Amino acid sequence: MKHKIYLSLTENDIGKLKALVETNGRSKLTSLVQLLVDKKDKDKYIKHHVYLALSDISGLDPDDFSDTSDLKLNLGLSLYHKRALKNY
Repeated sequence: MKHKIYLSLTENDIGKLKALVETNGRSKLTSLVQLLVDKKDKDKYIKHHVYLALSDISGLDPDDFSDTSDLKLNLGLSLYHKRALKNY
């Protein structure tokens, strides 16, 4: 089961979290922290947040999406759901 965690951290705390994850974390967690903290690959960063928004609205796991997923056919989103994406 996957869980969402929302953190509000200072720059100092972010540095500590990054150091902790890099020394003790798993590769997927390490790459996620690097993506969200360093933001070196801006396209990948934006894509990650778009997939999270689609996950919130559709109820599907972000790993189920691809760049070619059709919002209506593959994800079952109605016009109402598509409009809700504007908030993200």
